[in-house]
Amino acid sequence: MQKRIFAIILLFFLITSIFGIDIKSDSLKTVQTISLNNYILPIGLIGYSAIGINNKELRKFNHQIRTEVENNFHKKIPLDDYLQYSPAMVVYSLDLIGMKGKHNILDQTKIYLYSSIVMGIAVNSLKYTLKYPRPDGSSKNSLPSGHTATAFVSAEFLSSEFSNQSKLISFASYFMASSVATLRILNHRHWLTDVTAGAGIGIISYKLGNMVFEKFENKKKRNLANSNFSLIPFYDVYNQKLGLALNF
Repeated sequence: MQKRIFAIILLFFLITSIFGIDIKSDSLKTVQTISLNNYILPIGLIGYSAIGINNKELRKFNHQIRTEVENNFHKKIPLDDYLQYSPAMVVYSLDLIGMKGKHNILDQTKIYLYSSIVMGIAVNSLKYTLKYPRPDGSSKNSLPSGHTATAFVSAEFLSSEFSNQSKLISFASYFMASSVATLRILNHRHWLTDVTAGAGIGIISYKLGNMVFEKFENKKKRNLANSNFSLIPFYDVYNQKLGLALNF
């Protein structure tokens, strides 16, 4: 029961946090509204996992998948450790060959960093609170899948930056992330409900990280606009001096 309550609380937090972000200024407060349509999929994925923690039929489905994997896949495929970062690496590769993303490389890095921090907090909070056992019995930190969450943060990163260049880039990003989720199951490291939770958290984490970035950038622009700082060069003809005058 405690596990179910915690999962519902986290789900509620993730859902409510996406509806808006306050942007404060000296004389005006506005709210950046977010389309709920962009969050239907990740909310559904997280909701499925939250219900699946104590639902008898969904747990049974988890075990049916594990049985099929054990009977048909005997060798581990250790690509998931590397593929989880591959969409993010594609972003920087496309930058290097001159393709223009939505943001410059510095801003891209900031957004990816903020998103990864949000994802890391969410994933590790759940892992070490729920203590859900892995399919292979190696530990009790299975839910949610951190590899899958990382992969979907990276996929959102790639899709957000370069989907305007080609829809195939967006498709490829989610194909890579879905491959990681599949490998986590095939390698006996996660249940289906683990990877669905990881995928949902990864997608929402990127969107929240991007919102944090936009808020900081808007605040920085407002501060610069309101600044009275000025830098004025001058030349003293009589004393033959060149200098700068600072006004605050």
